[in-house]
Amino acid sequence: MDNYQTYTDQLVALGEKLELGRIIAHGDTDAWEINVDERLTVAAKMTDAGIVLMATVCDLPRRPDADTLRALLEYSAEWSVAEGRRFAIDPEDGSAMLIGDVSAVEMADGTLGYALYSFIDELRAARAWLERSIAAEAAAGLDEIGHENLIRP
Repeated sequence: MDNYQTYTDQLVALGEKLELGRIIAHGDTDAWEINVDERLTVAAKMTDAGIVLMATVCDLPRRPDADTLRALLEYSAEWSVAEGRRFAIDPEDGSAMLIGDVSAVEMADGTLGYALYSFIDELRAARAWLERSIAAEAAAGLDEIGHENLIRP
């Protein structure tokens, strides 16, 4: 059995154990789509080093405030805290993404379930944090380029 099929079998078993929605295998691209629930989908891609997990955290304003961007960068710099996870901005739609790596060693020693569960847990926390940050920015009366709105309702 090849690695892709082995990983697919592991993901399907984990999906049942973690009560995830659906796991769709895209064998032609060595990728999976993991539907966690109606709001969360994790994309996974097999690489030589293991699996890369990617998910949209939330949409960002066209020009996010400096504090939000700084927090994203600081988080990404905390490798020991973030367990190899980092934020990025999707070049296609400008949304904030969470990316995490699951090494081949983790795949082999059976810790994929922990890695996936903790990624999903962190994704939910990051989504709540970023949505609060963006809402606070809007409530402060900042426009999309970070300047105070001159006209208020």
